[in-house]
Amino acid sequence: APLVSVFNTSDWSYVWSWMFFDQELSGLAFSPDSKHLAAMASALSTVYLVDLTSLGDFVVVNAPDTPSSVVYSSDGESIFVGSFEYSSIRKFEALTGMELLSAFTERTAYLAVSPDGTQLWASQPVAAQVGIYSTSNLSLVEAIPISANASGIAFAQFGCQAWVVQQFAGT
Repeated sequence: APLVSVFNTSDWSYVWSWMFFDQELSGLAFSPDSKHLAAMASALSTVYLVDLTSLGDFVVVNAPDTPSSVVYSSDGESIFVGSFEYSSIRKFEALTGMELLSAFTERTAYLAVSPDGTQLWASQPVAAQVGIYSTSNLSLVEAIPISANASGIAFAQFGCQAWVVQQFAGT
């Protein structure tokens, strides 16, 4: 059965596991206040938005395409869902799951929101780039060429640097 397992970061000891809707999960994201969790079930084109204060209340977001990445906005009011298979990025309201915006893009593997909340960075390995989108309207701001299959993205503390994993380059 699909589980979400919780571990203490101080000593990596196991705390507990939560059986999750009998669905295969392929990604998790926490809201900035850590009170909500987005759990992605790619095979079902679904994202579950869970209220962690009750562990029973959740909203089902039926993404029209297979999600490959999910991330919360910096204010926690929305989530962004990227699709590698169908080349799109969608923005949903975080509490209701209502779709707010959609944009057809290059195939998107992973998403990251800039610390100031104004930019959505999307690794787009087929196009050999990282697309930078405005979080307000999902318009492309800039495309940064990345030569070796850009995959994961993370921002360093205070947002002074963006780190991009290049899967097949070993960098």
